[in-house]
Amino acid sequence: MVILTRMNEDRLEATRKEFGDKAVVVRNDAADPAASADLSEIVKSAGGIDGLWLNAAFAALGPPEEIHAWDFDRMMATNVRGPMLQLAKLSPLLRPGTSIVLTSSSSPMKVRQLPACMRRPKALSSRCPVPGLQQWLRAAFV
Repeated sequence: MVILTRMNEDRLEATRKEFGDKAVVVRNDAADPAASADLSEIVKSAGGIDGLWLNAAFAALGPPEEIHAWDFDRMMATNVRGPMLQLAKLSPLLRPGTSIVLTSSSSPMKVRQLPACMRRPKALSSRCPVPGLQQWLRAAFV
């Protein structure tokens, strides 16, 4: 069974239409800690995990003077805390040999003239921890 998650209602419906009965498509907001438990229950009812791809991406883009605490908190909750909490809840459901893939959006990298660390630092700041999380997971699961 394939389980796909979305947050945006329009994309949720489009994904349901695209996959039909080939996948279970559920609303899941990685920034909401309770959503990890909800996702775990859905996966548990499916019998476990053979492959796991966690991809969470939220960016509030704009100039530095427009940053607000809510923007930053939402980015960190979605892009960093969310995948970590999801993995914590889903780990007991991983079958032996399960592959885990963590990704985040590459949209902060799309402006080409500046060095990567300066292209969109507000969004980039919440995406850079993902490679560190991947290293930690590699050590924990291998």
